[in-house]
Amino acid sequence: MPDSLDDRLLENGDIADLAEAIALHRSALDHCPASHSNRSNSYHGLALCLWRRYSEQATVPDLKEAITLGRSALELRSQGHSGCAAALNNPAEYLSDRFMNVGASADLDEAIVLHRSALDLRPTGHPDRSTLLNHLMDCLSSRFEKQEVETDLDELITLQRAILDIRPLGYSDHLASLHTLLRHI
Repeated sequence: MPDSLDDRLLENGDIADLAEAIALHRSALDHCPASHSNRSNSYHGLALCLWRRYSEQATVPDLKEAITLGRSALELRSQGHSGCAAALNNPAEYLSDRFMNVGASADLDEAIVLHRSALDLRPTGHPDRSTLLNHLMDCLSSRFEKQEVETDLDELITLQRAILDIRPLGYSDHLASLHTLLRHI
């Protein structure tokens, strides 16, 4: 039920659906024993809803809680878990958002580590690889703009070339990807 409300929010933007989804996710967590196999999913779902509310209303406490819950979900998902890449990527996105809001370099550094780990779980040819490459590139670009570390720029160029391999000439985002590479060279 909470996921259905969350899906409806994405369709029609009704914030009341999101508030109800958050309440239901909290209730599910309250009734889910610590050892239950779905506890990670409950953490993950609640974190995602809180992050969406943060995105809509700029409620910083929601972002902070989403980060905490995302880390909790990650602790319960092993490397072989089918949702491990999402459990790595989502808190990385939350940390990146907090870096943009607060400017704490440690958040960005942790986001980069998590994005790299998520990318390691998505080999060449995986449909999510391009998205994960973009997320990592966004973080590296932010860090390069702040700290001007040349290795970040080198990695950005390498990742952008990997995206061009995924998005060959004729692909809808090829020109945008090429432009991004040229901006970093």
